[in-house]
Amino acid sequence: MSRIQFDPPLRTLGFLHALRSERSPVVPLPGASTRCWLANDAHTEQLVLLQDRLFSKNNMRQWRQAAPSLAPGGARALGLAQPTDSPHFPVSLAQAAGAAVKALASATRQTTGRVSHPMRAMQTLLTQLLPPALFGMPVDTDIDDLIDATDLIEQVHGRHQLHAFFGPHCGDDAGSGSISSDDELEARLTLHHAFRQSYAEIGQVQGNSHLDAFVAIYRAAVASPAAALTWLCHVLAAHPAQQHHLRCLLSSPHTSNAGQSLLRAWLQETLRYVPPAWLLVRVATENTVLSGQAVTAGDHILVSPWLRHRDPTLWDEPESFDLARFNTAGPNQGNRLMPFGLGARKCPATHFSMQLLNCLAEQLILHFDICPEADHPCAVLWVNLRPAASGGPALVPLQEGAT
Repeated sequence: MSRIQFDPPLRTLGFLHALRSERSPVVPLPGASTRCWLANDAHTEQLVLLQDRLFSKNNMRQWRQAAPSLAPGGARALGLAQPTDSPHFPVSLAQAAGAAVKALASATRQTTGRVSHPMRAMQTLLTQLLPPALFGMPVDTDIDDLIDATDLIEQVHGRHQLHAFFGPHCGDDAGSGSISSDDELEARLTLHHAFRQSYAEIGQVQGNSHLDAFVAIYRAAVASPAAALTWLCHVLAAHPAQQHHLRCLLSSPHTSNAGQSLLRAWLQETLRYVPPAWLLVRVATENTVLSGQAVTAGDHILVSPWLRHRDPTLWDEPESFDLARFNTAGPNQGNRLMPFGLGARKCPATHFSMQLLNCLAEQLILHFDICPEADHPCAVLWVNLRPAASGGPALVPLQEGAT
């Protein structure tokens, strides 16, 4: 259908593409401050992600330990319950999402007439919706303060990650400007105070370990879905006729099933084309050999969904946004698409995240006309690949009953 180009280009992604062209399955990262390797072909990527005994992900144990303290149904929704419990998307959350988007549309009609910063709007919606569903009650603090603190920490983590793994090759991909240690400390204290104040009184947060897990779950539950929804807005805005067609299908009870199938294709192709989780990090747990390369315990192994989703050996014309990849009765995509990782250590909330994205995307399409921006989107590499906070497509509320 079309191509999206970042303006300015992201140097780190260009560097990764240059490494991919070397045709070596495992590539050392020059300039990294730690022993670090890039899994550089489709087979090696799968080896790293599927051999969870050899290549571990660090935060899952802490999350699972905190799972019993989540709200009833919260652990199951996030895939952190017992293995015998299938993931479950709360009906109450779907209803709340519909009400929240309608309220946003109504408030926008009465004030500015358009949502000009969709990334911030998505973060606000998710911050309103997710803490009650996952933790049992809202976070008792100003939402803007919570988002600002989260953004600063995401940016700091993104900078640390880029400089540790890519050194001088990353440029200003995580944003320019200095962030003082005092600013970072204040942001961390804001988040910790908000969560301790909100949940400690009902016995949910038991010590700093659970508190850290709650904050980490909140950050992950908001950051990636907010970025994915905003990227979806970008691609919908670039295709106004197809956006209108999708809205018509979703709004009619006679075609809603076809609309849901088409919406899933939009979401899947968006997650392929601009995966928020652009880089997955694993740590070797023992000395091993990976695709012929000796790897030492403690080495970092990087897998990039961005590269995998643009691999011409896996996808036809991977640089183009093409709904036909997922909207036709073709072969199953299998492990080619991996916006949430693969294997036992992929994101445990994969099912929940897709249901959440589907629910919110449908409501946004039904209540807003998503209008194109004048320029190419500006992106930053924090923990996630995300649109810049300012700018982006405008969300103009539709008149009630309009399609």
